[in-house]
Amino acid sequence: TTGIHSVFFNRGVTASQAYTRKFGNNHPKDIKDREAYIWLSRGLEENMIAFINRKNESNYGLRAAVYEFNWIPVIKAFVEADSRGADVKIIYDAKKPDHTKLSEDAMKAAGIDGSTVETIRRETHTSYIAHNKFIVYLENNNEPTEVWTGSANFTESGIFGQSNVGHIVRDKAIASKYLEYWNQLQGDPTRKILKEWTEKHTKVPANIPANSITPIFSPRASFEALEKYANLMDNAKQTVCLTIAFTLSDPFKEVFSHDKDYLRYILHEKRFKNIHLYKLDTDIIAAMGSNLDYEIEFKQGYNIVHKFLEEEPKLGFHVRYIHTKYMLIDPLTDDPVIITGSANFSNSSTKSNDENMLIIKGNKNLADIYLGEFMRLFNHYYFRSFVNRFKRLDDEKIRKSVYLKNTDDWCKKYFKEGERKFKQRILFK
Repeated sequence: TTGIHSVFFNRGVTASQAYTRKFGNNHPKDIKDREAYIWLSRGLEENMIAFINRKNESNYGLRAAVYEFNWIPVIKAFVEADSRGADVKIIYDAKKPDHTKLSEDAMKAAGIDGSTVETIRRETHTSYIAHNKFIVYLENNNEPTEVWTGSANFTESGIFGQSNVGHIVRDKAIASKYLEYWNQLQGDPTRKILKEWTEKHTKVPANIPANSITPIFSPRASFEALEKYANLMDNAKQTVCLTIAFTLSDPFKEVFSHDKDYLRYILHEKRFKNIHLYKLDTDIIAAMGSNLDYEIEFKQGYNIVHKFLEEEPKLGFHVRYIHTKYMLIDPLTDDPVIITGSANFSNSSTKSNDENMLIIKGNKNLADIYLGEFMRLFNHYYFRSFVNRFKRLDDEKIRKSVYLKNTDDWCKKYFKEGERKFKQRILFK
């Protein structure tokens, strides 16, 4: 929570046995004293609000660019900051009538109309979206020193439901870049004009400098940024971890079609039409967002030995499980690379939408945090992906395969060079 980087991952598991044990199969809003919200937030909401509403300060500014903007406690934080003298300006996506109404109704309910908060509609080009989720902090009302970014929309589902991250960078140069970008957005520019600006001011580096933070803003004129990310993946030495909320762009499909000797972990919101790509290389390990089928019964003979509790995602519609957009390249080496932000690894996020990404190189501590969170959710959903395959549990062979073996045969693969289990043991030793 201190230093150049602060990172806040929500729990990301409304669909879990733990949630059902704690709160039953109930919506978080129905749980007293906000206990479910607090458990699901795991610090994301609290630190988002603290970044906005600095109760010990009054002489500061906030420049926000938001997509979905309807969680009233967060909007109220902006209003309260304004009431104490902070200079607050918010650019919000206003391209689709229904989507815009949700944001504007929430802003009205939170009291923005009675404040001096300046709200700016981003409405040029309704065929793409203003998908940013960042806030620039201006010290003494004019000096950019910090930026809040990440994948979390300012909504109930973004903060508490689907997996998300809020990432603070305390670096004047980076905050200044974000402010420059915000200043371009406030004029509601056309895509052509904004592309020209982003290409000129946030170039994709041919070689990423050591121990650096590099911002990449969209929309862009080409797929150079995606190709750079794919190239970094293709040239990894140890492992790759990738979260995918929506579609996968062509440069990544090409990389996945190549057999590699290192492990590649993929955490995907749901099955997609190119799922066969993950089967081209046995060192690709994929997990899909899902809840456990509570109708599955594990039997021995005629006795039910285990039956899962009912768990359903309580929040979110289009995305229920995985909403983060980050990639880790060689996270356990001395020179890890983290790519994180608002942009999905897709064509539209690169060439059409307003987006922001960070390439962070050489920060081992930050890589540890991202990797720990990746594996926490990966294992959570990999288990569900595995168990939900075995609905034909009356088949004796399938039924036996899901139980732990009572001999030491299970460990042989971990010591056979070339096997995926061997590589996992070496990677995490």
